[in-house]
Amino acid sequence: MMGWLFINLSVLAKSIQDGTLNQSMILYQSFCTLYILDYFFYEEYMTSTWDIIAERLGFMLVFGDLVWIPFTFSIQGWWLLRNNVELTTAAVIANCFVFL
Repeated sequence: MMGWLFINLSVLAKSIQDGTLNQSMILYQSFCTLYILDYFFYEEYMTSTWDIIAERLGFMLVFGDLVWIPFTFSIQGWWLLRNNVELTTAAVIANCFVFL
């Protein structure tokens, strides 16, 4: 999860540096950051999830946490960095409603 956050923050910094920061990127970054912070706030409950109980510590869990989550979950941010997507006010409100 920290890898995902660091990659997202790097994408955000690049967006700011290029001057292409828009509502889509702000929403994406906000939602991902809230999701990751929620994960760490309720981290004690993660030890009772099915993958921990059934599989214990193994290759799939380590590979997923170190490779799969950071690099695949950040694809949306990379896409938004390369494609300028402007959202309407209704789309912003709908996205916030669905996320929360």
